[in-house]
Amino acid sequence: MKLFRSFGILLLAVGITHAADAADLGAPPPEPELPASAKDWQFAIAAYIWGAGLDGTVGVGRLPRAHIDMSFGDILSDLDFASFTSAELRYRRWIGFMDLQYVKITPSATTPNSILTDRVKLRSETLSWIFAGGYRAYDGDRIQVDALAGGRLWSVSNRVSVSGGLLGSRSRELTETWVDPIIGLKARADLNPNFYVLGWGFVGGFGVASDIDWDVLGALGWSPKENFSLLVGYRAQGVDYSTSSFEFDVIQHGPVIGGIFRF
Repeated sequence: MKLFRSFGILLLAVGITHAADAADLGAPPPEPELPASAKDWQFAIAAYIWGAGLDGTVGVGRLPRAHIDMSFGDILSDLDFASFTSAELRYRRWIGFMDLQYVKITPSATTPNSILTDRVKLRSETLSWIFAGGYRAYDGDRIQVDALAGGRLWSVSNRVSVSGGLLGSRSRELTETWVDPIIGLKARADLNPNFYVLGWGFVGGFGVASDIDWDVLGALGWSPKENFSLLVGYRAQGVDYSTSSFEFDVIQHGPVIGGIFRF
């Protein structure tokens, strides 16, 4: 009798275990977690408008230097084409960053050598490309700071035409391309779940190509959605580069507005 009772208890235990396994098989499988490597990658791209004015001096060959002092409204009336894009790729605390600008303008400029010429006209095409890599030096709950190092490629094509005065009508075109080493910081501070402050600062040149090459940005961001934000701020940059036959010593500054998409 005890043998039958023990056998019955064993069958009951096996039946309960089998029923539990069947119930587990009928339940939907848990959501698979993404591998850590997929979670660690982040990508962001921004398209923006930079309402920059232009101040400085541009020279080509032995022609008189063109001294430029133009507001954004002045540049807009002489603007042929402009494009501004930034992007960054992150893996954990490592970052790759780039900022690409292209502007083509055809303004008229003034020259102090009024005896030599009455009018100077400039056609300028400027390509500026920051490329840098770095590391997140500080990663707090609300504040993040990235340290960056890399370079900025410049390709500037200037055509200077003069008319009037002792020189009469002359023109000359010259293109210069160079790369400046740069270092900088990029930071973000979250004010609340929807608003944040973003900024960067770069400095470079150091006499390797340009005497000085710098770029600063401060902006306020608003994120109505997790993967999209609007940005409004102010940016200024300057470069001082010259050779025996070429001079490009300019500062650009003005408001920035754009959108950032994150993936």
